[in-house]
Amino acid sequence: MQHMKGQCDFSLSYILRDNKTDEEINIADYETDDAYKEAIVPFSGPHFDLDNSIVFDSLKSYALGGPHWTWIQDIERRRDGRGAWLALEDHFEGPRNQICLKASVYATMQRATLQRRKEFRL
Repeated sequence: MQHMKGQCDFSLSYILRDNKTDEEINIADYETDDAYKEAIVPFSGPHFDLDNSIVFDSLKSYALGGPHWTWIQDIERRRDGRGAWLALEDHFEGPRNQICLKASVYATMQRATLQRRKEFRL
């Protein structure tokens, strides 16, 4: 999305930004005036609607037919790119996935420890 321009001549990555409201934006957090302006592009209006649809179509092209499609298929009728991105982000970075990832890491560490012990016994 960083390399695609939207209706307001900003990159479409503005749709994927973390802040949900304008109150969360602090001008001191941005290095350039353009970065600040991109951070305050509203999530409403005709320009946003067009950009949001483009983002959804792009995400769909990557996810369709794969396991990730499950998380955004309910949003297809609305073509809500921001909603699809937030759904994927919640799935991959949310607490449920973090618990699974943490359990997987602990299991891998346990197997590595047991394997190492076996090597030292020989």
